[in-house]
Amino acid sequence: MLEKTIGGMGILTRNEFLYQTEMVLISMSRRQESGYLLTIEIGSAAAGTSSALFHTLVSIFLSSVRGHYDLVGQAGSNTIWILLQNTSEKGLQIVSRRIHQKILAELNETIYDVLNIEAQIIHPGDTLASLNLQEQG
Repeated sequence: MLEKTIGGMGILTRNEFLYQTEMVLISMSRRQESGYLLTIEIGSAAAGTSSALFHTLVSIFLSSVRGHYDLVGQAGSNTIWILLQNTSEKGLQIVSRRIHQKILAELNETIYDVLNIEAQIIHPGDTLASLNLQEQG
């Protein structure tokens, strides 16, 4: 049986994230819902320093989203995806504020020097390919 999460962290593997995202996108399209895809890249300078940093960030992200509704997955060794389904810009701001507060409490603001966070809106009808999540090769 293929692993669906990584270690004991609760973050989805890349393949499981893509599989679940494909199902969520179909449902969102059918219900005419929008949402957001966040891509968080940990800069190479910080990525090699400690797996503890990665684990702390994953914990922050997982505790900042709706547990059985939103998806958090590892896109690559230094990249995390968060899919916020059926949410508006206000919902995105709420999640962003939660993440920020937890980062300040558990780490500090200088972590933003090594994080690259991008938010992409998901429209009804979007697919893995239109969101540039399609498997390579």
